[in-house]
Amino acid sequence: MSPSSSFLSDIRYREKNGFPFVICARRNKLSSIMAGIQRRVQNSRIVEIQSGIEEVKKIAELRILTIFSNTLQLQPLQVKSVL
Repeated sequence: MSPSSSFLSDIRYREKNGFPFVICARRNKLSSIMAGIQRRVQNSRIVEIQSGIEEVKKIAELRILTIFSNTLQLQPLQVKSVL
């Protein structure tokens, strides 16, 4: 799949669904992202709303994990004794 056909698929996707194609890029290679847009453009709007929400959850999970790992690296965890 060429970048231009991926771009056209993205335009069709937006026109059909009214929102942009969403996929967790950090968990996909470029080839699977490009194949995914061509495959998912065939789905109904309802299916794509559900798929988009699942992808946003994956994106949010990775961002939260990154924030916490960066925070823990910057500030050592302090545990107080209850004894």
